[in-house]
Amino acid sequence: MDKDKKIILLLIALLVCVCVIATVSASKAPERIYVNESYNFTYYSFDSAQGKANYFSGIDAYDDAFYFPYEAESKMMEFSPMFNQMFIAGNQYESGDDVDINNILGQKIGGLSKDKGTFAFNVPVDKNFSFTWTGGHQVGLNDDAKEINAVYDADGKLIWKK
Repeated sequence: MDKDKKIILLLIALLVCVCVIATVSASKAPERIYVNESYNFTYYSFDSAQGKANYFSGIDAYDDAFYFPYEAESKMMEFSPMFNQMFIAGNQYESGDDVDINNILGQKIGGLSKDKGTFAFNVPVDKNFSFTWTGGHQVGLNDDAKEINAVYDADGKLIWKK
């Protein structure tokens, strides 16, 4: 084999090794995720892929979306005033009204204006909590969506469990 072919094969082998190492060391979300005020809740419209899969809220962490099942949302509304405010704003918007989004002090932090269709918006997390999750759920074309299956307050006390 001539020198050029050996160099090309060596570079290909090196590239394969780098890809394997990157895949193995890719960040995987831990089994329990701890959330603080640097995160955002997300509201998904009824017409979105998430809404059509019966997920109307979620949180992004570790470069992935984690969805609250419908049963968890009422407990989260009791636990978090901002989560509750998010649902009030989302429901107002879905009913046809323009909406101002306010924080728990009543200060405007955003708004939604009439541009119907699929939409999503974020509000800041106002209370620390943690959650566990399972994968393998269907949302749109994603057949490995992450669903939250238990939520704990900042002290580790169970708020909700599936």
